[in-house]
Amino acid sequence: MNTLVKKEIRLLLPSWIAAVLLAMVQGFARPYDSYVASLLFFGLTVMALTTVGRETSLNTFSSLLAQPTERILVWKTKLAVLAVAFLTVCGVWLAAYTLAYHRNYAEVGADMDLKENSHYLFMAVCLIATATFTGGLWTTLLLRQLAGAFWLTLLVPVTLSAIAGLFLANSDSGSLVIAVLSVVIGVYSLTGFLFARRLFFRAQDVGWSGGVITLPEWKFLSAREGAGEMARTRKPLLALVKKEIQLQQGVLTGAAGLAVLHAGIIGLRVVHKFSGNSVGEVLTSVFWIMWLVLPALLGSMAVAEERKLGVMESQLCLPVSRRRQFVVKAGVTLALGIFLGGVMPILLESFGWALNSPSLAFTAAGHVVDKFAVLSFLFGTMAFSGGLALATLFASSLAKNFLQAVSIGLVTFIVMGILVPAGLTRLT
Repeated sequence: MNTLVKKEIRLLLPSWIAAVLLAMVQGFARPYDSYVASLLFFGLTVMALTTVGRETSLNTFSSLLAQPTERILVWKTKLAVLAVAFLTVCGVWLAAYTLAYHRNYAEVGADMDLKENSHYLFMAVCLIATATFTGGLWTTLLLRQLAGAFWLTLLVPVTLSAIAGLFLANSDSGSLVIAVLSVVIGVYSLTGFLFARRLFFRAQDVGWSGGVITLPEWKFLSAREGAGEMARTRKPLLALVKKEIQLQQGVLTGAAGLAVLHAGIIGLRVVHKFSGNSVGEVLTSVFWIMWLVLPALLGSMAVAEERKLGVMESQLCLPVSRRRQFVVKAGVTLALGIFLGGVMPILLESFGWALNSPSLAFTAAGHVVDKFAVLSFLFGTMAFSGGLALATLFASSLAKNFLQAVSIGLVTFIVMGILVPAGLTRLT
């Protein structure tokens, strides 16, 4: 095994472990549960971003381009290692999926709807793997910045699929929907791959130099005019809170875009009533799961991003105790994680419920569930989001960059989610 292959394996290993654990969740679910495909989408996205994204975050991309090796060899090595990693993760998911299918088949017997929905889920996973493979390459090579690349990789194929769904709103044929989505994702993947190849072979030591891309400054976080002429008043807690919110500005901007897209999905469900258990109903009903990505992003950027920007050491010299800084950081991360991951999706879906277009999360056996079940679902989602935010915050304190924190946080959260219930079961 040569040096290039070993380096690529070391880069992909943390995110690969996280993706494998997310793929194994399918073995504990039903074979037609679409939310498991969303978890796999997130795991594959992180892994696809790692190939080039960790090079740029570790500032080794320029050194890679300066190596006395042809770029075609480096490109082929990266693609080969990433392709093997994707195939192994998809193989683990397929094994878990087969186990879940046979277990469910033994319980309920032969069911045509089960076979059809399982087939559609399998096709959806294939489309997800294809879209994320190329999406993670061209976004990181174009932006050289992980937060923006993550949102583009995640939302561009979802947006294209939603636009294609507008033209298929009146179709109840699941096969037609899958065929059209296959064409859309196929064109997107081929275009993204060719674009990524062009960017890699034309890459320079630094990224695009046409200017500095910065997010617009939020007025309530900026200093007030004439503040230097006024008498200084000490408000360290408020300053720390503003600093934490500004640190998460990229995540909050992506959350705003996600809210607009979610509102469009709800509007599509209101305008067109999909038939029960159709592909269109399933795809539009599970979109809210995308919000569960936000707690992981918030926690992962809380400490690792400061360490990457080189402000961690200066922050420790502030005239504020470390305990207070940690309380503010953990409090802001937990509050934003619970609100964006737990409250916002349920709030938006509640509007859909009020407009007589509830998602599958609010229905049972074709009937809208009662308010007690909705509240239980809300508090359960909030608890899940809070736990994920805290787990990734812990991982962020150990990691050197955003992607490492996401991988460590997911592994920690999944392991704790398995060990804690097992320990409680043994105690009882």
